[in-house]
Amino acid sequence: MTREVATPSVLVPVFVLVCAGLLYGSLFPFRFVTSIDSGTLAHFLGSWRKPTGTGDMLGNLALFFPYGYTACLIAARTAHPSRTAVSLCVLGVALAALCQAGQMFTPGRDPSVFDLYMNGIGVALGWLGAKLLPLGSSGTLLGGNPSYHLSLVIAGSWLACQLLPFVPSLDPQVWRDTFWPLLVRPRFLWQESVMLCAAWLMFFHVLHFRTGLRLGAAAVLGGAVLLLGLQVVIVHNYISVSSLVGLGAALMIWLLWGTRLSAHTLAWALLAATACYALAPFVLWSAPRNFSWLPFEGYLMGSMLINAAALCRKVFVFGAIILILVEPYPNVLRRALAVTCFLVVLEALQRWIGYGTPALTDPLLFLTLSWVIHQQMSRYRESAVR
Repeated sequence: MTREVATPSVLVPVFVLVCAGLLYGSLFPFRFVTSIDSGTLAHFLGSWRKPTGTGDMLGNLALFFPYGYTACLIAARTAHPSRTAVSLCVLGVALAALCQAGQMFTPGRDPSVFDLYMNGIGVALGWLGAKLLPLGSSGTLLGGNPSYHLSLVIAGSWLACQLLPFVPSLDPQVWRDTFWPLLVRPRFLWQESVMLCAAWLMFFHVLHFRTGLRLGAAAVLGGAVLLLGLQVVIVHNYISVSSLVGLGAALMIWLLWGTRLSAHTLAWALLAATACYALAPFVLWSAPRNFSWLPFEGYLMGSMLINAAALCRKVFVFGAIILILVEPYPNVLRRALAVTCFLVVLEALQRWIGYGTPALTDPLLFLTLSWVIHQQMSRYRESAVR
């Protein structure tokens, strides 16, 4: 019996995007020098046993998770999976080394051999995740309804946003710090509560109607208690007044009317709440702020942990909107471009209004996700017809 092999027509462009993204993030902001001094080289070579900070370690681990994930899916779909797996692993090591070497010529970056260890672990975890998680080797990319698996991935992005960096602690001080914004400096931001309420309602809807998980009162309330408990024991997590109000409002609405709320109502509400959150508190700046034309600039500056959580939130919001408002209709391109134009206008408004960072990132991210999801669904529909 011959082994049936499907051409990874969607995976290869996604894999190329992942590799390009790794180089992009590692070499940002693309200001290079033509030579390096001996001190920089000595520091790099001597860093093989010097662990970096916790945030950097987790960031470098997460950075190469998508590489291992997509590489495993590609290897599983080829005629010689073992040979392809070895080749892709070697390529991953070379890519990680290239990223670190390039950072030596990028002022302001801190290349480290220890980061290579974290990159390798990230590839391994991504490979394992592709075997176990949705869209894995037994998932939609090798057969099955992609709507189900994509819904799980989108919902998982929202949970990741809430629970990053997934590192628990037994230190009671860490637990007490979780309640600091709630007890020591309580502050209610209505726009954050509205956005969180809309996002939680969409999360419940996706799980209930698109994955077959029946979210009754016991499941929803028990899950909320479990989530809050995990946020207490996981480092760098905080519980605020706004987050509790948003979650509480979503629980109440879901238990009273959740199953009767249409998907379109929730999607439009989520889009509106996201726009409101971006423009709040609706205060005009005295002068327009600069617009960032470099994609993902905001995600590559500052805390990697905060930026990773923000990216997971955007993936959830945009992914849910695409699944409900864009993908089910024949005019996918026109609908995707319409939402993209809305996001461009929203970013432009942030030059004058609100505290958000006006940038090109969100429209590009939405278009990329639209393409990936549409390709997945189109291939499934074509295979179903055949």
